[in-house]
Amino acid sequence: MYTVYFNDRVNKFYGGEPNNSKWLEIPNYPITKIEYKIKNRTIVAFGYEAYNHEVEHCSDLLSGNDWISAIILSLKHEDSVTRLRYNFRTNKVTSEIFDWECFKLSGWKSGIKGQGNYIIK
Repeated sequence: MYTVYFNDRVNKFYGGEPNNSKWLEIPNYPITKIEYKIKNRTIVAFGYEAYNHEVEHCSDLLSGNDWISAIILSLKHEDSVTRLRYNFRTNKVTSEIFDWECFKLSGWKSGIKGQGNYIIK
Protein backbone atom coordinates (compact mmCIF):
# COMPACT_ATOMS: atom_id res chain seq x y z
CA MET A 1 0.00 0.00 0.00
CA TYR A 2 2.86 2.43 0.73
CA THR A 3 6.63 2.72 0.58
CA VAL A 4 8.66 4.91 2.93
CA TYR A 5 12.00 6.29 1.71
CA PHE A 6 14.56 7.33 4.31
CA ASN A 7 17.28 9.97 4.45
CA ASP A 8 20.05 7.42 3.84
CA ARG A 9 18.59 6.76 0.34
CA VAL A 10 19.29 3.05 0.81
CA ASN A 11 16.71 1.69 3.23
CA LYS A 12 13.00 1.49 2.40
CA PHE A 13 10.01 0.30 4.40
CA TYR A 14 7.07 -1.39 2.68
CA GLY A 15 3.77 -0.89 4.47
CA GLY A 16 1.00 -3.43 4.70
CA GLU A 17 -2.64 -3.38 3.70
CA PRO A 18 -5.37 -1.03 4.96
CA ASN A 19 -6.45 -3.44 7.72
CA ASN A 20 -2.81 -4.03 8.79
CA SER A 21 -0.80 -0.98 7.72
CA LYS A 22 2.33 -1.69 9.83
CA TRP A 23 2.66 2.07 10.41
CA LEU A 24 3.95 1.65 13.97
CA GLU A 25 6.65 -0.73 12.67
CA ILE A 26 8.35 1.97 10.58
CA PRO A 27 11.94 2.44 11.83
CA ASN A 28 12.81 5.74 13.50
CA TYR A 29 14.83 7.15 10.60
CA PRO A 30 14.03 10.53 9.04
CA ILE A 31 11.60 10.11 6.14
CA THR A 32 12.39 11.90 2.89
CA LYS A 33 9.40 10.64 0.89
CA ILE A 34 6.36 8.41 1.23
CA GLU A 35 4.49 6.92 -1.70
CA TYR A 36 1.01 5.34 -1.47
CA LYS A 37 -0.45 3.14 -4.20
CA ILE A 38 -4.13 2.47 -3.58
CA LYS A 39 -6.15 0.93 -6.38
CA ASN A 40 -5.24 3.03 -9.43
CA ARG A 41 -4.23 6.13 -7.43
CA THR A 42 -0.74 7.23 -6.38
CA ILE A 43 0.01 9.77 -3.65
CA VAL A 44 3.59 10.97 -3.16
CA ALA A 45 4.55 13.32 -0.32
CA PHE A 46 8.01 14.72 0.43
CA GLY A 47 9.71 17.54 2.32
CA TYR A 48 7.51 17.47 5.44
CA GLU A 49 8.65 17.68 9.06
CA ALA A 50 6.50 14.73 10.10
CA TYR A 51 4.07 12.17 8.68
CA ASN A 52 1.12 10.30 10.16
CA HIS A 53 -1.28 7.65 8.89
CA GLU A 54 -4.83 6.86 9.92
CA VAL A 55 -7.41 4.35 8.79
CA GLU A 56 -11.05 5.44 8.89
CA HIS A 57 -13.57 2.70 9.72
CA CYS A 58 -17.34 2.75 9.32
CA SER A 59 -19.85 0.45 10.94
CA ASP A 60 -23.43 -0.46 10.16
CA LEU A 61 -25.07 -0.63 13.57
CA LEU A 62 -27.96 -2.77 12.34
CA SER A 63 -25.96 -5.48 10.57
CA GLY A 64 -22.77 -5.17 12.59
CA ASN A 65 -20.70 -4.96 9.40
CA ASP A 66 -17.48 -2.94 9.57
CA TRP A 67 -15.43 -1.65 6.64
CA ILE A 68 -12.54 0.67 5.90
CA SER A 69 -13.84 3.83 4.26
CA ALA A 70 -10.67 5.93 3.94
CA ILE A 71 -6.92 6.18 4.42
CA ILE A 72 -5.65 9.51 5.71
CA LEU A 73 -2.08 10.73 5.35
CA SER A 74 -1.28 13.71 7.58
CA LEU A 75 1.67 15.93 6.69
CA LYS A 76 3.17 18.45 9.15
CA HIS A 77 4.77 21.61 7.81
CA GLU A 78 5.59 24.40 10.28
CA ASP A 79 2.38 25.18 12.21
CA SER A 80 -0.06 23.38 9.94
CA VAL A 81 -1.10 19.87 8.97
CA THR A 82 -2.26 18.92 5.49
CA ARG A 83 -4.50 15.86 5.52
CA LEU A 84 -4.84 13.85 2.31
CA ARG A 85 -7.87 11.57 2.52
CA TYR A 86 -8.29 8.71 0.06
CA ASN A 87 -11.96 7.63 -0.10
CA PHE A 88 -12.37 3.94 -1.06
CA ARG A 89 -15.97 4.42 -2.21
CA THR A 90 -15.28 7.30 -4.63
CA ASN A 91 -11.61 6.55 -5.45
CA LYS A 92 -10.90 10.28 -4.88
CA VAL A 93 -8.30 12.09 -2.81
CA THR A 94 -9.21 15.30 -1.01
CA SER A 95 -6.99 17.64 0.97
CA GLU A 96 -7.61 19.91 3.94
CA ILE A 97 -5.27 22.10 5.98
CA PHE A 98 -5.56 22.35 9.76
CA ASP A 99 -3.71 24.05 12.59
CA TRP A 100 -1.00 21.84 14.15
CA GLU A 101 -2.55 22.29 17.61
CA CYS A 102 -5.49 20.12 16.49
CA PHE A 103 -3.28 17.14 15.61
CA LYS A 104 -0.81 16.61 18.43
CA LEU A 105 -1.54 12.90 18.65
CA SER A 106 0.58 9.76 18.61
CA GLY A 107 1.93 7.97 15.58
CA TRP A 108 3.91 10.81 14.01
CA LYS A 109 7.10 9.79 12.15
CA SER A 110 9.93 12.31 11.67
CA GLY A 111 10.65 13.73 8.28
CA ILE A 112 13.20 16.05 6.74
CA LYS A 113 12.03 19.64 6.85
CA GLY A 114 11.69 21.09 3.38
CA GLN A 115 9.10 22.95 1.35
CA GLY A 116 6.50 20.22 1.83
CA ASN A 117 4.95 19.04 -1.43
CA TYR A 118 2.61 16.29 -2.56
CA ILE A 119 1.55 14.85 -5.88
CA ILE A 120 -1.69 12.98 -6.52
CA LYS A 121 -2.04 10.88 -9.68
